[in-house]
Amino acid sequence: MSETSSDVVIIGGGFAGLTVARDLSERGVCVCLLEARDRLGGRTFYDRFADTDEFVEYGGTWFSRPWHPCLAGEIERYGLSLSYSDAGTLHRTLSGNQVLTGHSPVPADDIPDLERGAFECIAAARRIENHKPWSSQGVDDLDVSWAEFVARMGLSPAAEGYLRTWTSASAPEETSALGLLALLAAFDNSPWRTYNSMEDKLEHGTKALVDAMVEDTKADIRLGAAVARIEQSDDSVTVRTRDGEQFSAGVAVLAAPVNTWHAIEFVPELSPGKQAVAERRHAATGMKVWLQLADVPEEGVLGWGGTEGVNWMLRDRKAADGDLYVGFTGAHRIDIDDHDALERAVRVFAPEARVVRAATHDWTEDEFAQGVWAAFRPGHYSNHDALGARQGRMYVAGADVSFGQQLWIEGALETARAVTQEILAEVGVTAAR
Repeated sequence: MSETSSDVVIIGGGFAGLTVARDLSERGVCVCLLEARDRLGGRTFYDRFADTDEFVEYGGTWFSRPWHPCLAGEIERYGLSLSYSDAGTLHRTLSGNQVLTGHSPVPADDIPDLERGAFECIAAARRIENHKPWSSQGVDDLDVSWAEFVARMGLSPAAEGYLRTWTSASAPEETSALGLLALLAAFDNSPWRTYNSMEDKLEHGTKALVDAMVEDTKADIRLGAAVARIEQSDDSVTVRTRDGEQFSAGVAVLAAPVNTWHAIEFVPELSPGKQAVAERRHAATGMKVWLQLADVPEEGVLGWGGTEGVNWMLRDRKAADGDLYVGFTGAHRIDIDDHDALERAVRVFAPEARVVRAATHDWTEDEFAQGVWAAFRPGHYSNHDALGARQGRMYVAGADVSFGQQLWIEGALETARAVTQEILAEVGVTAAR
């Protein structure tokens, strides 16, 4: 059995793992990064759309430079250019059985209730201070399901129904309100900023940033290295892959999605807080679907609402054979090969539309993700600090363990920076080679 030694071994080659690898290696630390897939980037994935010459983001895509300073810094560092989604100007919202056209997502009579609901969300978000453990902030009452939090407001059915769609990739009954409200807090307590923050994207995709970071790192990167076991001793960590290779180091960084932790053997076992989440997993099982649509309005449709099919869709760009749209299914699943089901879903918002082609990457069925971005269940966030806490010689990084940025690449970057500083300051370089 072969064995490779380094100062630090990193499990996971998404943006968190890549950032730690680059930043430690440029400080002279010997780093080995293990990625289970045959590519880097984690839950970002820039690839060809179906059988066309268009490229799309099947995973993480958008960001907001004013509110994502870590990512803005990376873009500036590598001189990457930006592009913007052409979302369209024709707003259509499904409210009950009625499709509304215009900027109001509820009928006129329900606007005061929606206003009151938004105010209560803002007031709750203002209680949350991100980037530090929420367990000490007295916000346990917000760690209930989003469905319960919204129902407490006593809103009209239309206003309540609209707020329930904010979960986007998980069921309102299975999603903690604290997690959603923390997203608002991250955008200065503004629902408008939060849900209109998908404005910037990288012109040549997230792969452009991945490639730039790889070019900039001195780390030993191993692809196709799925980790089976992480064993700690008093002075080292040994990581074994499914293929039987061993990697020893002074410390390890676990930068894999939390929904995959259950597939790794930890010796000693994960702490109770980590173990509970590893076994239960987070609740986000939605799908991001790319659609090329013909016979849609020239001005472009931005649709929102509903509980089945595609509950949120927008135009990304115009293309020769039909405009490219991206849609999200909420907590529901949709068969990408069922043309009729796709067309029914789209026609809620664009009645004359025809689906030319469709494509997706099913992150829930991806064994190295087992879910999209993290949407933790009610009761989780009161002990969220345990999830990302150092355990022995193993550090943890990734958007899943961030405070307030779990939906974004920013969460991966900010946790990676924190872990890098911890390793340099608290452990230093204990050469295993």
